[in-house]
Amino acid sequence: MGGFFYTVLKYLGMKVLYLYSDKTGIAKSERKINKLNNKLREIYPDITIKKTKDLEDFENSIKESVGVYDALIVAGGDGTVKLVVTILMAFPKEKRPILGYIPTGTVNDAGKAVGIKGSVRQALKVLKAGNIDDVDICKVNNEYFTFVCAAGAFSDISYVVKRGYKKVIGRLAYYFYALSQIFKRRIIECEIETKNEKFSVKTPFIMVMNSRNVGGFPVNFDFSVKDGLVEVYITKPGLFNGLLHYAFFKVKTTKLKVDYIKITLKNDEYWCFDGERGDKKSVEISVLKQELKVIGKAQK
Repeated sequence: MGGFFYTVLKYLGMKVLYLYSDKTGIAKSERKINKLNNKLREIYPDITIKKTKDLEDFENSIKESVGVYDALIVAGGDGTVKLVVTILMAFPKEKRPILGYIPTGTVNDAGKAVGIKGSVRQALKVLKAGNIDDVDICKVNNEYFTFVCAAGAFSDISYVVKRGYKKVIGRLAYYFYALSQIFKRRIIECEIETKNEKFSVKTPFIMVMNSRNVGGFPVNFDFSVKDGLVEVYITKPGLFNGLLHYAFFKVKTTKLKVDYIKITLKNDEYWCFDGERGDKKSVEISVLKQELKVIGKAQK
């Protein structure tokens, strides 16, 4: 009982909005939804819980939370987090609510960098612990991403695979698609420009990462989500579209650590921003250091 009263005192006076919808993948049964909502009420004495009707309602609710609520908690996958961050970044930093996250997507890479490892139970533990941290946000052209910007082989998996398959077999749908692509040779030609150098490369795929995980796998161990830098991985052509080079100790893989980079594709291909299809051809990426407050503990 002491722990419960400690939590109440800790969050007393914090005004919280929790948003979810049927499309965010939150528990389908009414019983499970009510159980989660009651857990959140135990953590936050002053919480408003809203089930949004559609995407427009969800977006408007995020905008309306700014300057009104101290914290905004959303349920969803990586695409949901990207959408929320993009909307919040349109407002002054001092007016944005602190962002909390309950992962209900297929892979849920976005939350891992702040200690949310992919389950609702884990997310509730993080929310209850109440640690608030400042994390980097990456601006890419006129959008934002939190954990990865990628192009080339395998980069389109998250938005090419049909939602129905993901609902039935989860992340296995991604792995099956990846297996279907490893024998289809794919090369992109890139012009790379940082603050210190400029060069051209041919590569099966390129990733700009602001987290440890991508596609559910831990791949970027030398990172911090609050150091103002991103890690750029450029793999040389090879067997299975260079995947073996990358998987085995990242041999024949160039790594950059930068706060700004411009990458221009000579191929007519789309980029992937946090699992969502982004722009074509050219991206200009800059890191906004410790720009957003989140409920969680940033990995360093």
